Amino acid sequence: MHYVRTTNAGLTPTLSGLTPTLSDMAHRVDAVSWWNSVGVKYGPKAPEVRAFMLDPKNYELQPYWINRSKGALLTERYQQF
Repeated sequence: MHYVRTTNAGLTPTLSGLTPTLSDMAHRVDAVSWWNSVGVKYGPKAPEVRAFMLDPKNYELQPYWINRSKGALLTERYQQF
């Protein structure tokens, strides 16, 4: 079973306890592509990078098998800062 990591325990809290989910938080714009084209110019802890990573508009719930498959198919790798 797969879980969304929303708490330290890696489970989604509900009224009845902790429930497994079948979704991941997926970036709407691929994080690796964004980093390589924009973020690498600022550095990993720069306000611009943190703003991108913390903005809920940059995420959507996606079935875990789709999100992870898309990530595995990427040919791009993170550039070093």
